[in-house]
Amino acid sequence: MISRKQLAVILCCICNLAFGQEDKIINIEFDHFFGKQQLLLDHYYSTDSAGDSIKVNVLKYYISNIAFCDDSSAIWQEPESYHLLNVRDLGSLNLKLKVPGELSFNRIKFDLGIDSMTNSKGVKGGDLDPTKGMYWTWQSGYINFKIEGNSNLCKTRKNEFVFHLGGFQQGFDCVQRMVFETKKLDKIIILVDVRKLIESTDLAATNHIMSPGDQAKKMSVVLNKIFTISE
Repeated sequence: MISRKQLAVILCCICNLAFGQEDKIINIEFDHFFGKQQLLLDHYYSTDSAGDSIKVNVLKYYISNIAFCDDSSAIWQEPESYHLLNVRDLGSLNLKLKVPGELSFNRIKFDLGIDSMTNSKGVKGGDLDPTKGMYWTWQSGYINFKIEGNSNLCKTRKNEFVFHLGGFQQGFDCVQRMVFETKKLDKIIILVDVRKLIESTDLAATNHIMSPGDQAKKMSVVLNKIFTISE
C-alpha cells in the first residue's frame, strides 16, 4: 500500500521528467590562438614570413546545425541552431546547450557557416539579424566567416586585409562541416588557430575577398584545418 507521501514523491518525479527538469547543460567553448599564443585582437604577432607581423582586428563566424552523434548517427540535434561567435564579445564564445540528461555520445558535429536552405529563406532575427554585420544581400546570403586585420605584406591602405567568406549558390557553397570525436560529455573545448589560415594565404597577392566566388570557396576549405578539439 503506497502512502500519500510516497505517492506525492512519485508524482513529483513524473512531473520533473515531463517538464524536462532532468535535462543537463553541455558547454561548448571556443578558444582562439595565433600559433601557441592566445589570440588577442588589436595585438601584433610574428609569422614565418621574414619581417611580417600580423594584427587581427575582427574575427566573427557562424556555428550552426550542432549535433551529437553515436558513431555516425546523430542522436540529438539542436533546433534552430545558429550561433554568431565574435571574439570581441567573450560571452558569445561559450555555447550552453540543454540536452536530455541521459544523452551519451562520442562525436560532435556542426557547420561553420549558414546552410543553403536557411540562406534561401532570406533574413531572420536573433544572431541571423542583418544588423549583426554578417549579411550581404538575398542573392549572396550570409557571411560565414569574417576576419580583418593588418599585415606588413599587404600593399594596401594601412596594410589592411579583409576576408569575408561565404556563398551558398551552387558551385560557390562555402559551408564547412566539422566532425570531432570526443570523450567529454559536459564541456567540449574547440581550439581555433588563426595562424594556420594566415600562413596558408599569400597576403601580398590576396588580401581582399568580399563576395562569393572561387577565392572565397578555396579559402573556406582551409578553415577545416584551423579548428581542432581539445581532449
